[in-house]
Amino acid sequence: MSCYIDNASLVIKHIESGEEFRLGSEGVIMDKTVMTKGNFKNVQEYPNNYRFVINIDLPTRLELDDKRDYPYYIRIGDACYNVFHIIKQPQEKIFSALNTTYLPYFSSIQIQGINLIDKMNKNTDNYMSLDIILAILQKLNNALNDNILQQIINRKINIPYEILYIDKLRHIADTQTLHLLNIQYAPKSKNYKAKNSFNHVQMLLNEEKINIQNFAENNKYENEVFKQRLFNKTHDFAFYSKQHAETYYKLSEEDIRNLYVMLIRLALTDSCETEAFNYDGKTDFKITNPDNKYEFYIGEFKIWNSQKSIEELCMQSFEKHITGREEIVYMIMLNKNKDFQEPLNKCLDYISSQSCVITAPRKIQCNPSSKEHFYEFDIDNRGNQIKVIFAMFDIYHNVVK
Repeated sequence: MSCYIDNASLVIKHIESGEEFRLGSEGVIMDKTVMTKGNFKNVQEYPNNYRFVINIDLPTRLELDDKRDYPYYIRIGDACYNVFHIIKQPQEKIFSALNTTYLPYFSSIQIQGINLIDKMNKNTDNYMSLDIILAILQKLNNALNDNILQQIINRKINIPYEILYIDKLRHIADTQTLHLLNIQYAPKSKNYKAKNSFNHVQMLLNEEKINIQNFAENNKYENEVFKQRLFNKTHDFAFYSKQHAETYYKLSEEDIRNLYVMLIRLALTDSCETEAFNYDGKTDFKITNPDNKYEFYIGEFKIWNSQKSIEELCMQSFEKHITGREEIVYMIMLNKNKDFQEPLNKCLDYISSQSCVITAPRKIQCNPSSKEHFYEFDIDNRGNQIKVIFAMFDIYHNVVK
């Protein structure tokens, strides 16, 4: 099975048969089901004329062969299903509403069978197709012992899946439906866009303007303690962002934060959350040492607009989102202005003027040749002395005519 994008639709091509069909047409919401194409009534009346295909993306990479050109045959009761497995990269995510942006690769499963008529019950999630999916995942889990698969089977992770009813003679998908296992995760309308959408960032990644995965795979700091590795990666992210200022200059604060979190997850640890609740409200990111749950780091990103920017950043970092148990608090100011030094001086002056700051900010570097601006100081938070690292990233970009 292979995939390619054509006119904003995904085209699936089976290696076995050479058959192609398109996915991705718009639809309308019907309770927990999106009817995306075709006449389901026709399938109900003439079920023997159709075979069905179920597509599902999984937030894990299964240790299955994705190079084989023939399916896995899985029997459930009297029925036998063909199960195809492929490994995808994040930009290939099609069927799942889960965020797989942080996964370098993940698995996609396609289930093929005959004579399935999905029972769409408005009051429960107990569709016939869901029973088939869970039974097949359970069989895979018995062989793989994958923790994420078990969470899906136990209904702790909700996975949307897509069914296509394909005419056996014409090899065309007459009906497509997208099912959502839990109404909490259902789109509110066909124009729905998740609050923390990575679409813009992913588009830039696809265009290869930000090849952050290769950057993340540089493990020259792997022998350092976690605290130092995190600082080095954050420092390198500042260095890297200036090299790609043409792209970073166009991104929002949230987009840049998401790229940073992606880097940390690829390079250091999966224990990196965005919008993590911490003391009062949600901090931009929270990173936990995978070897010590009591060692964690929080941080805020802010784009410099005026003096108010550093005031808000200090309030969030010194008071609102800090518990006093953090190893280090990161404050990252993003400067898109041509003038870099003046905003930097204003930030450092304002930080030094705060009553909770007990040591003067001093510049720190991970390399003597570095020109990045990172400053370390201590604050008093409810009787606890906490280390803070302030950085200003230079992402100003002008086009040379």
